[in-house]
Amino acid sequence: MKHNAFTAGRDLLFPNHCMGCNALISEPERFCENCKKDLTYVGELPPISQIRAAAAVYPYNRVSSGILRRKQEPGYVSEKAMAEDMELAFHRFRFPLPDLILPVPAHSFKVWWTQYDHGMVLARAVAKQFNVPLGVRVLGKQRFTRPQHTLDRKKRSRNLVGAFAVLRPDEVRGRIILLVDDVITTGHTISACAAELRHSGAREVYALSYAYTQK
Repeated sequence: MKHNAFTAGRDLLFPNHCMGCNALISEPERFCENCKKDLTYVGELPPISQIRAAAAVYPYNRVSSGILRRKQEPGYVSEKAMAEDMELAFHRFRFPLPDLILPVPAHSFKVWWTQYDHGMVLARAVAKQFNVPLGVRVLGKQRFTRPQHTLDRKKRSRNLVGAFAVLRPDEVRGRIILLVDDVITTGHTISACAAELRHSGAREVYALSYAYTQK
């Protein structure tokens, strides 16, 4: 009886919520049993132009999209757990430890408008998890673009021409770079970023995302 009362009191004061659906769960788990059924590991991704290799943790589905949507809500902190999962995906394929971690940059207007830079928040958590330096304002988005998911495959590449630029080439020259993104779909965005990094002298560019839209 005392144990049940303690458990009920603990859940009331320190509720543990499923990262996928936000349901209350009594044990210190990340996901409820229902969400666990929809989580399958993705792993290494098909080849992406300009990228040495890429990996993702989960498919982009009901569960992972819920995580990415709710991580912007006040009081909902999941970046550390996401970074832990991303580190496992990275090391499973024995990718070399990067010299520098960079987020896929958002345009400054979008960051100002939303007051939230989700790419930087996630990349910072991954950099801390890897104990690798995080590059701030090393790679920037110079041109506002239409959302990639609203365009067909041919228009996606044209949409990104001249969109990204390396702002501090000395920080990438000769280095192994890990690009971090929350979702990789066709790979056009991550490829455009990698092309600029390689043009500025990056030794190799790898990519790591939390979710992947499987086609």
